[in-house]
Amino acid sequence: WPMKEETLIETVMKDILASLKRRYPTVIYDISFSVGNDHADEEAVFVTVILKDRKKSHHQRYYSWKDVKPIEQAIRHKVSTVEPYRFSYVGFQLKSELVRARGT
Repeated sequence: WPMKEETLIETVMKDILASLKRRYPTVIYDISFSVGNDHADEEAVFVTVILKDRKKSHHQRYYSWKDVKPIEQAIRHKVSTVEPYRFSYVGFQLKSELVRARGT
């Protein structure tokens, strides 16, 4: 039986998360995703990469595009190999922002 699309993407996201945590252990905290249609009604994967907060001693609180671009490219590449007709929208959020948004 073919794997349900969302299950396939979930498996891919777990693989990506494990790989990214190995490559960027001080940056990557977690990944969340959802499957749906974008503003043009095309099938898409919406990925949020949760980044670890930088140490207080670091001069910059937020990551630069240079810091996160390879992460975004790795995610897009991996998703496009298993879901070539589904575009990946990749966003980034600091863990502290996620905690604040949840009110915990």
